[in-house]
Amino acid sequence: MRKLFVLVNAAAVLVLAGLVTPAATAEPEFVVDVGGAIYPLRWGQVDPVSEDLVAPYPRWRNLWAVCFKVGSRVGVRMHWEPGETPCAWLVTHSKLQSKLTAQTYWTEGACDAPGGHGTHEPGEIHWFPADVPGFVEYAELIGDVVTCAPIEFGGSTARTTEVFVVLDEPKAPMDPAWVSFLRYSCKWARYRPGPDGVSYWDAETRTENDAAQRQTLGFFFQRPGMFYNGGVGAEWISWDGAEYRYHLKDILDAWAGASYVPGECMDASVVDALALCSIGFSYLTRQIRSPALGFVTYPICAIGDDPLQDSLYSSWSWAFHSITVQRDQSFAGSTPVWDACAAQRENLIGQGYRNPPAYHQPDHSYWTQNGYWHTHVSGQPEGAHLGLTFDDLHGSWIPVRAEWWMGGGTTMFEDWIPSKVTTDPRP
Repeated sequence: MRKLFVLVNAAAVLVLAGLVTPAATAEPEFVVDVGGAIYPLRWGQVDPVSEDLVAPYPRWRNLWAVCFKVGSRVGVRMHWEPGETPCAWLVTHSKLQSKLTAQTYWTEGACDAPGGHGTHEPGEIHWFPADVPGFVEYAELIGDVVTCAPIEFGGSTARTTEVFVVLDEPKAPMDPAWVSFLRYSCKWARYRPGPDGVSYWDAETRTENDAAQRQTLGFFFQRPGMFYNGGVGAEWISWDGAEYRYHLKDILDAWAGASYVPGECMDASVVDALALCSIGFSYLTRQIRSPALGFVTYPICAIGDDPLQDSLYSSWSWAFHSITVQRDQSFAGSTPVWDACAAQRENLIGQGYRNPPAYHQPDHSYWTQNGYWHTHVSGQPEGAHLGLTFDDLHGSWIPVRAEWWMGGGTTMFEDWIPSKVTTDPRP
C-alpha cells in the first residue's frame, strides 16, 4: 500500500492515500510485553460486579481506566470490529505523568516532531518509549490515535486515561479492584512524612514491606478521612442474613464530597486490609483482647486527629481491638501487626514516633503482636509501659483472640475480612 505524507508547516497534516476510513468504533487497546500484566477493574459504582466492570477493556479511551503491574512494558494496538476495514494508523502523541507529583515518565510527539515514530500497519503494536514505573503509582496517560483520514495534529480529540500501577494482582475481596478506591490506595502507597509535619505523596513503594507501612500511615493521614466514633460500634459493616458486607462506596462518596466519616477499629482495620488487597497483597483483620475481657489503653491519638498535638492523646477503655495482619499468619506474639485506628507517641524502644503502629524493617518499627500489645521498658520501674495497653484489668500482658458474634449466632475466632464489599448504601 502506498502512503503519501504531506507536511504543511508545523501543523503536519497527514494524508494516508488509497485507504478506507474505518468506522468510529475502531479503538486502541493496551497490550503488555512478556513479564508485564494488565489487571481487570471495576468502577466501584454499582452492584453486581458484572454491571460495574470497566468494559470494553483494556481500551485507551478518554475518561477510562487501566491497571498495570509495576515495570510493565506497555503498548497499544488497534482493535477492529467485525466488518471494519483495517488500515494504517499512528499515535499522534502520548505522555504518562503522575497525578500525585510533577513527575513525567515519558513523552512522545507526532511523526513529524522530534522523536517521532511514524505509522503502523493494522496488526502492529506501538510500544510506548518507556515502561510504567517500577513502584505503585496513580498516573494518567494523555494522547491520541488516528487512522486513515486526514487529521490535523494537536486537535481536541486527546484521550486521558487513569493509570494505576500495582505490585501484584489484586486479591479478594478487591478482585477486580475498584477504580474509585485505587485512587486512594495508590496514593497512600506513596505516603511520606515530612520533617515539617506535612504529609507528602512521593515515596516509591516497591515491596510489600513498604506497602503495608505506607498504606497504614497514608490512610491514617487521609484528609478528609475517618474519625474515631468513640467506640460505639462499627459504622460500615452490615449483616444481610448470609454474609457480612462492608459499605465502602458510602465512605468514598463522603470523601469525594470533602466530608469525614465516623468509624471505629473494625472499620479502620478493614479499610487498611482492603487497600493492601487492592494493590496485590492478601491481608485480614484480627480482633484481640485481654483475658479479662477489658483493658485500658496507653494514651493514644485516634484516627482523624493530629498526632503531633499532645492534647489529643487519650486513654480508652475497650473490650477488644481490631488490627490488620497478613493472611495465614498464626496467632503468635511474633506476628507483624498494623493498626490504622490510633497513633502512639513512642515506638517500642521509647523513641518519639507519633504514627499509627505499622510493622516495618529496618527502622525500629518492629510492631509485633505481643510487643504492640504491651512492652515494659527495660530498667524502668513497674508501670513504665509502651505499646497499646496501659492498665490491663486482668494483670496479663499477653493478648488473646477476641470472639465475636456473627449473624445466626456463630462465634467468630478467626482472622477475618468481609466477603462482600458493596456499593449499596448501609442500612
